[in-house]
Amino acid sequence: MRHRKSGRKLKRTASHRRATLAALSTALLRHKRITTTVAKAKETRMVVEKMITRAKNAVADTSVPATGVHARREVGRMIKDREVIGELFATIAPKVAGRAGGYTRIVKLGQRYGDGAEMAVIELVDFNAGQEPAEKKPAAPKKIKQAAKPPVPKGPSVFAQEEAIIKPINRFLDGLAIYTGVTISGDGKVRLVLNPLKVFEEETRTLMITQAEEETFEG
Repeated sequence: MRHRKSGRKLKRTASHRRATLAALSTALLRHKRITTTVAKAKETRMVVEKMITRAKNAVADTSVPATGVHARREVGRMIKDREVIGELFATIAPKVAGRAGGYTRIVKLGQRYGDGAEMAVIELVDFNAGQEPAEKKPAAPKKIKQAAKPPVPKGPSVFAQEEAIIKPINRFLDGLAIYTGVTISGDGKVRLVLNPLKVFEEETRTLMITQAEEETFEG
């Protein structure tokens, strides 16, 4: 039984677990928001909140200068980056001075593709790096609707002209073999179409009749 053994081993040895939490804590203090697994996020929160409380108390106690030096050295046992330590005492600690605890927030993201690990975002509450309101874009000018134009009256279509003019004439010309049909030109004029073969036959027949009449008259 694991009585009085709180915390998660994270499937690591003691030294590896300490290095992992140190790296996650450094990244969180530098970027104010990181994404990791739920288990690592909860373990990182325990480490980071203790550091922030130590830095906040050291900044608030200005009567003993040595308190700030001792607090920096205690934080330096876990955080090896001097820039991050300076930001913790100069920026983060004064900003959370009015907060009694709960400096971080964990938001679950669901399972990770691949191994199905539960993912989460851990961030500093007072910085809210991931929830800054988006800048409002200026509203676009409203378009003025133009009045609809009245429909332009259209003349009779080609099919209507064919129904009204061409077909009746074609029916009339069916009895006249010399014509084959009717067309309408672009200017709207109606023109008859001659059958060249029938015209040649009619001319030949007329010529033969004329010659026969002349021969009869001479005889």
